[in-house]
Amino acid sequence: MRGASIHSWTTWHSRVGRLMTLTAPWCAMIGFAAAEASGCLSPSMVIADRAGAVLYMAEATANQVAVVDAASGTISRSFVAGHTPLAPVVTPDGATLFVCNRFNNEVAVISCASGAAVARIAVPREPIAAVLTPDGGLLVVAHHLPAYAPDDPWLAARVTLIDTRTTSAVAHVLLPQGSMGARGVCVSPDGRYAYVTHTLGHFQVPTTQLERGWMNTSALKEFNAGDTHGKTSGLTGKELDDLAAYVLSL
Repeated sequence: MRGASIHSWTTWHSRVGRLMTLTAPWCAMIGFAAAEASGCLSPSMVIADRAGAVLYMAEATANQVAVVDAASGTISRSFVAGHTPLAPVVTPDGATLFVCNRFNNEVAVISCASGAAVARIAVPREPIAAVLTPDGGLLVVAHHLPAYAPDDPWLAARVTLIDTRTTSAVAHVLLPQGSMGARGVCVSPDGRYAYVTHTLGHFQVPTTQLERGWMNTSALKEFNAGDTHGKTSGLTGKELDDLAAYVLSL
């Protein structure tokens, strides 16, 4: 979203439908010409650059990112990404695009000018959501599932912190026991905190009822991400009603 505009996407039968731009006080539906012929399949997420002029749309089954002119709704070119690209994130200067390649277990670093991948950062299992701190120095990546065997005594997904200047992972934060199914991540305007939404499973204790989230409940994790140097000093936590909020000191 940029200013008064909202960009959204819809999919039917793994085909691009339309890109919708809502600009007060009018609404317009922008259709892609020959979308199927262009190879654009299964849009998973769309994000705009800071100016709102260029949109980057991850195409999950095409393994690519489509570059869209926001004014005309036309696809100008496409970047090769990886297996099931999700969560494209563009740097504040518009020069670099980060894309989570879910089933490659990596984050691709793509030059917006050339469309080439300049780096591929190995991360834990199934990265599906990402966000940059306002200064662009730290990329926070949430993972969908734990990277452990089912009989491991500790089963939890992770959050990866990537230094964008060195394009390297500086920390892999293990979430509390039973954390999985991460869906989204965002950063506070001051860049100090990141928030991850996910499911918290209580499968390590007997389930005597299903009400009130005894088997699975929704959870929110809060991370102190003010220091982008990635020096992990500890993990503390406290319960807030049905939400488990944990603060990571970096």
